[in-house]
Amino acid sequence: MVTNDLKQRIIGAFYFMPIIIGTVMGQPFMGVVIGCLQALMCYELAKILSENKGYGRTAIIGLTGLFLLAALSTRIQLSGVSPFVLAGLLSLVSFVVVMVKWRFFEALFTLALLQCLSSLSLLITLPYAELILIALALIVTAVDVAAYFVGRAIGGMKLAPSISPGKTLSGGIGGLVGAVIMAFFMAPYLGFIHSNMIITGIIIGVLVQAGDLYESAFKRHMNIKDSSNIIPGHGGFLDRFDGYIFIIPLSLVLLAAAAS
Repeated sequence: MVTNDLKQRIIGAFYFMPIIIGTVMGQPFMGVVIGCLQALMCYELAKILSENKGYGRTAIIGLTGLFLLAALSTRIQLSGVSPFVLAGLLSLVSFVVVMVKWRFFEALFTLALLQCLSSLSLLITLPYAELILIALALIVTAVDVAAYFVGRAIGGMKLAPSISPGKTLSGGIGGLVGAVIMAFFMAPYLGFIHSNMIITGIIIGVLVQAGDLYESAFKRHMNIKDSSNIIPGHGGFLDRFDGYIFIIPLSLVLLAAAAS
Protein backbone atom coordinates (compact mmCIF):
# COMPACT_ATOMS: atom_id res chain seq x y z
CA MET A 1 0.00 0.00 0.00
CA VAL A 2 1.35 3.41 -0.99
CA THR A 3 1.29 5.85 1.93
CA ASN A 4 0.71 9.59 1.57
CA ASP A 5 4.34 10.19 2.57
CA LEU A 6 5.57 7.85 -0.18
CA LYS A 7 3.27 9.54 -2.70
CA GLN A 8 4.73 12.92 -1.72
CA ARG A 9 8.26 11.61 -2.11
CA ILE A 10 7.49 10.16 -5.56
CA ILE A 11 5.97 13.47 -6.66
CA GLY A 12 8.88 15.37 -5.13
CA ALA A 13 11.37 13.23 -7.04
CA PHE A 14 10.10 14.73 -10.29
CA TYR A 15 11.36 18.14 -9.09
CA PHE A 16 14.88 16.87 -9.72
CA MET A 17 14.24 15.89 -13.34
CA PRO A 18 15.05 19.35 -14.82
CA ILE A 19 18.37 19.35 -12.94
CA ILE A 20 19.25 15.86 -14.20
CA ILE A 21 18.15 16.56 -17.79
CA GLY A 22 19.85 19.96 -17.91
CA THR A 23 23.10 18.50 -16.57
CA VAL A 24 23.09 15.61 -19.05
CA MET A 25 22.46 18.00 -21.96
CA GLY A 26 25.54 20.06 -21.09
CA GLN A 27 26.00 23.77 -21.73
CA PRO A 28 24.17 26.10 -21.94
CA PHE A 29 21.34 24.11 -20.32
CA MET A 30 23.54 22.92 -17.46
CA GLY A 31 24.52 26.48 -16.58
CA VAL A 32 20.87 27.54 -16.44
CA VAL A 33 19.63 24.69 -14.23
CA ILE A 34 22.67 24.90 -11.92
CA GLY A 35 22.16 28.67 -11.64
CA CYS A 36 18.51 28.14 -10.68
CA LEU A 37 19.54 25.53 -8.11
CA GLN A 38 22.10 27.93 -6.62
CA ALA A 39 19.49 30.70 -6.46
CA LEU A 40 17.00 28.47 -4.65
CA MET A 41 19.61 27.34 -2.10
CA CYS A 42 20.69 30.96 -1.49
CA TYR A 43 17.05 31.94 -1.03
CA GLU A 44 16.43 29.12 1.44
CA LEU A 45 19.47 30.10 3.51
CA ALA A 46 18.53 33.79 3.48
CA LYS A 47 14.94 32.98 4.48
CA ILE A 48 16.06 30.75 7.37
CA LEU A 49 18.41 33.41 8.73
CA SER A 50 15.96 36.28 8.32
CA GLU A 51 12.87 34.56 9.72
CA ASN A 52 14.73 33.12 12.71
CA LYS A 53 15.37 36.63 14.03
CA GLY A 54 12.23 38.27 12.71
CA TYR A 55 13.76 40.21 9.81
CA GLY A 56 11.38 40.99 6.99
CA ARG A 57 11.16 40.55 3.23
CA THR A 58 13.76 43.22 2.50
CA ALA A 59 16.39 41.33 4.49
CA ILE A 60 15.55 38.09 2.67
CA ILE A 61 15.88 39.76 -0.74
CA GLY A 62 19.11 41.52 0.23
CA LEU A 63 20.75 38.39 1.63
CA THR A 64 19.61 36.26 -1.31
CA GLY A 65 21.17 38.77 -3.70
CA LEU A 66 24.45 38.87 -1.77
CA PHE A 67 24.66 35.08 -1.43
CA LEU A 68 23.77 34.52 -5.09
CA LEU A 69 26.39 37.03 -6.21
CA ALA A 70 28.98 35.13 -4.18
CA ALA A 71 27.74 31.81 -5.57
CA LEU A 72 27.99 32.99 -9.18
CA SER A 73 31.14 35.08 -8.74
CA THR A 74 33.48 32.64 -10.50
CA ARG A 75 31.40 33.17 -13.68
CA ILE A 76 31.83 36.96 -13.49
CA GLN A 77 34.62 38.36 -15.65
CA LEU A 78 36.17 41.60 -14.38
CA SER A 79 39.30 43.10 -15.91
CA GLY A 80 42.28 42.51 -13.64
CA VAL A 81 40.29 40.64 -10.97
CA SER A 82 40.72 36.90 -10.50
CA PRO A 83 37.42 34.97 -10.17
CA PHE A 84 38.92 33.23 -7.12
CA VAL A 85 39.65 36.56 -5.44
CA LEU A 86 36.16 37.86 -6.24
CA ALA A 87 34.54 34.68 -4.91
CA GLY A 88 36.62 34.88 -1.73
CA LEU A 89 35.83 38.55 -1.15
CA LEU A 90 32.09 38.17 -1.68
CA SER A 91 31.99 35.09 0.53
CA LEU A 92 33.94 36.98 3.20
CA VAL A 93 31.51 39.91 3.00
CA SER A 94 28.63 37.45 3.41
CA PHE A 95 30.39 35.89 6.40
CA VAL A 96 30.83 39.30 8.06
CA VAL A 97 27.21 40.35 7.39
CA VAL A 98 25.83 37.15 8.91
CA MET A 99 28.34 37.32 11.78
CA VAL A 100 27.23 40.86 12.68
CA LYS A 101 23.50 40.13 12.49
CA TRP A 102 23.54 36.58 13.82
CA ARG A 103 26.29 34.37 15.29
CA PHE A 104 29.52 32.63 14.36
CA PHE A 105 27.92 29.22 13.68
CA GLU A 106 25.46 30.66 11.16
CA ALA A 107 28.24 32.70 9.54
CA LEU A 108 30.50 29.65 9.25
CA PHE A 109 27.73 27.57 7.66
CA THR A 110 27.04 30.42 5.22
CA LEU A 111 30.72 30.59 4.28
CA ALA A 112 30.93 26.81 3.76
CA LEU A 113 27.83 26.77 1.55
CA LEU A 114 28.96 29.74 -0.54
CA GLN A 115 32.36 28.17 -1.09
CA CYS A 116 30.57 25.06 -2.33
CA LEU A 117 28.32 27.04 -4.68
CA SER A 118 31.10 29.25 -6.06
CA SER A 119 33.23 26.13 -6.62
CA LEU A 120 30.28 24.60 -8.46
CA SER A 121 30.10 27.68 -10.70
CA LEU A 122 33.70 27.09 -11.70
CA LEU A 123 33.41 23.31 -11.95
CA ILE A 124 30.66 23.46 -14.60
CA THR A 125 32.98 25.44 -16.91
CA LEU A 126 35.45 22.53 -17.06
CA PRO A 127 35.56 20.11 -20.01
CA TYR A 128 33.22 17.14 -19.49
CA ALA A 129 31.66 18.88 -16.47
CA GLU A 130 28.41 16.99 -17.01
CA LEU A 131 30.21 13.65 -16.60
CA ILE A 132 32.02 14.90 -13.50
CA LEU A 133 28.76 16.04 -11.86
CA ILE A 134 26.91 12.85 -12.73
CA ALA A 135 29.79 10.75 -11.37
CA LEU A 136 29.81 12.74 -8.11
CA ALA A 137 26.02 12.48 -7.87
CA LEU A 138 26.17 8.70 -8.22
CA ILE A 139 28.83 8.44 -5.49
CA VAL A 140 26.77 10.64 -3.16
CA THR A 141 23.66 8.56 -3.91
CA ALA A 142 25.60 5.36 -3.21
CA VAL A 143 26.68 6.76 0.17
CA ASP A 144 23.12 7.74 1.11
CA VAL A 145 21.51 4.48 -0.06
CA ALA A 146 24.15 2.21 1.50
CA ALA A 147 24.07 4.14 4.79
CA TYR A 148 20.27 3.94 4.92
CA PHE A 149 19.92 0.23 4.21
CA VAL A 150 22.92 -0.93 6.27
CA GLY A 151 21.82 1.25 9.17
CA ARG A 152 18.28 -0.14 8.99
CA ALA A 153 19.52 -3.74 8.73
CA ILE A 154 22.19 -3.67 11.46
CA GLY A 155 21.34 -0.70 13.68
CA GLY A 156 23.51 -0.34 16.74
CA MET A 157 25.41 2.64 18.12
CA LYS A 158 24.20 6.09 17.06
CA LEU A 159 26.59 8.12 14.94
CA ALA A 160 25.62 11.57 16.23
CA PRO A 161 22.51 11.27 18.44
CA SER A 162 22.37 14.94 19.41
CA ILE A 163 22.41 16.04 15.75
CA SER A 164 20.69 13.27 13.77
CA PRO A 165 19.25 10.51 15.99
CA GLY A 166 18.37 8.25 13.07
CA LYS A 167 21.94 7.80 11.84
CA THR A 168 24.00 4.86 13.12
CA LEU A 169 27.69 4.01 13.11
CA SER A 170 26.96 0.88 11.07
CA GLY A 171 25.15 3.02 8.51
CA GLY A 172 28.09 5.39 8.39
CA ILE A 173 30.49 2.52 7.67
CA GLY A 174 28.07 1.17 5.06
CA GLY A 175 28.10 4.60 3.42
CA LEU A 176 31.90 4.50 3.19
CA VAL A 177 31.79 1.08 1.56
CA GLY A 178 29.16 2.34 -0.89
CA ALA A 179 31.40 5.31 -1.75
CA VAL A 180 34.42 3.09 -2.45
CA ILE A 181 32.42 0.68 -4.63
CA MET A 182 30.86 3.49 -6.69
CA ALA A 183 34.23 5.27 -6.91
CA PHE A 184 35.58 2.14 -8.62
CA PHE A 185 32.95 2.45 -11.37
CA MET A 186 33.24 6.25 -11.64
CA ALA A 187 37.07 6.30 -11.82
CA PRO A 188 37.11 6.77 -15.64
CA TYR A 189 35.12 10.02 -15.24
CA LEU A 190 37.00 11.42 -12.24
CA GLY A 191 40.70 11.50 -13.03
CA PHE A 192 41.77 12.09 -9.43
CA ILE A 193 40.38 8.71 -8.29
CA HIS A 194 42.56 6.40 -10.41
CA SER A 195 45.71 6.19 -8.28
CA ASN A 196 44.07 6.37 -4.85
CA MET A 197 40.63 4.87 -5.43
CA ILE A 198 40.04 3.42 -1.96
CA ILE A 199 41.45 6.40 -0.06
CA THR A 200 39.62 8.93 -2.24
CA GLY A 201 36.37 6.94 -1.98
CA ILE A 202 36.63 6.88 1.82
CA ILE A 203 37.38 10.61 1.96
CA ILE A 204 34.39 11.40 -0.26
CA GLY A 205 32.20 9.07 1.82
CA VAL A 206 33.27 10.81 5.04
CA LEU A 207 32.72 14.30 3.59
CA VAL A 208 29.30 13.44 2.16
CA GLN A 209 28.11 12.32 5.60
CA ALA A 210 29.86 15.27 7.27
CA GLY A 211 27.96 17.67 5.01
CA ASP A 212 24.70 15.96 5.89
CA LEU A 213 25.43 16.19 9.62
CA TYR A 214 26.64 19.79 9.31
CA GLU A 215 23.38 20.89 7.68
CA SER A 216 21.40 18.93 10.30
CA ALA A 217 23.34 20.71 13.06
CA PHE A 218 22.58 24.05 11.40
CA LYS A 219 18.85 23.27 11.28
CA ARG A 220 18.82 22.16 14.92
CA HIS A 221 20.67 25.34 15.83
CA MET A 222 17.97 27.35 14.01
CA ASN A 223 15.14 25.22 15.49
CA ILE A 224 13.72 24.08 12.15
CA LYS A 225 13.00 20.63 10.70
CA ASP A 226 13.50 21.34 6.97
CA SER A 227 15.24 24.12 5.06
CA SER A 228 11.92 24.78 3.28
CA ASN A 229 8.85 22.96 1.96
CA ILE A 230 9.57 23.59 -1.71
CA ILE A 231 9.88 19.88 -2.58
CA PRO A 232 6.96 17.69 -1.41
CA GLY A 233 8.20 14.91 0.84
CA HIS A 234 11.81 16.07 0.62
CA GLY A 235 11.95 19.43 2.40
CA GLY A 236 14.15 21.95 0.64
CA PHE A 237 17.04 21.99 -1.78
CA LEU A 238 19.52 22.53 1.07
CA ASP A 239 18.23 19.30 2.61
CA ARG A 240 18.67 17.35 -0.63
CA PHE A 241 22.11 18.68 -1.58
CA ASP A 242 23.81 18.97 1.83
CA GLY A 243 26.09 16.03 0.97
CA TYR A 244 27.82 18.19 -1.65
CA ILE A 245 28.87 21.02 0.69
CA PHE A 246 32.40 19.71 1.16
CA ILE A 247 32.95 17.42 -1.83
CA ILE A 248 32.39 20.04 -4.56
CA PRO A 249 35.31 22.26 -3.39
CA LEU A 250 37.44 19.15 -2.72
CA SER A 251 36.72 17.75 -6.19
CA LEU A 252 37.67 21.06 -7.81
CA VAL A 253 41.00 21.08 -5.94
CA LEU A 254 41.72 17.42 -6.81
CA LEU A 255 40.81 17.94 -10.47
CA ALA A 256 43.16 20.92 -10.64
CA ALA A 257 45.95 18.90 -8.98
CA ALA A 258 45.41 15.97 -11.37
CA ALA A 259 45.59 18.31 -14.38
CA SER A 260 48.85 19.96 -13.25
